[in-house]
Amino acid sequence: MTADKYIANITCPDTTGLVAAVSGFLRDHHCFMDESSQYGDPATQRFFMRAVFTRSPQSPTLETLEQKFAEVAKTFQMIWSFTPAERRPRVLIAVSKFGHCLNDILHRWHTGQMPIEIAGVFSNRTAFPTITFL
Repeated sequence: MTADKYIANITCPDTTGLVAAVSGFLRDHHCFMDESSQYGDPATQRFFMRAVFTRSPQSPTLETLEQKFAEVAKTFQMIWSFTPAERRPRVLIAVSKFGHCLNDILHRWHTGQMPIEIAGVFSNRTAFPTITFL
């Protein structure tokens, strides 16, 4: 991953034009949208979006992008963040009945298939340690 790749996480009240507002903003600021997924929850009337985008040499700095996007976000009452894609989230793994799931997760993490930082493993079973911090 490059240092110019970011993940936009967005949630707000659901309405029309949200995807167009986000994708149009990125286009207008010379950013390339690599991935996008969105979901409107009919039960809560909330909209959720995750978009991976790459800044181009013509794009403003991240700080400027964030300042300008704040204007779009205010219009739609968005809660949002732009996070560097290379950042590995810290996770706590909860293990219950079967150890093969933990083995699979640890294997994917060890081989680089799962880009996370494991903070610890928690289990409610005697077959596994109660809590282990890595």
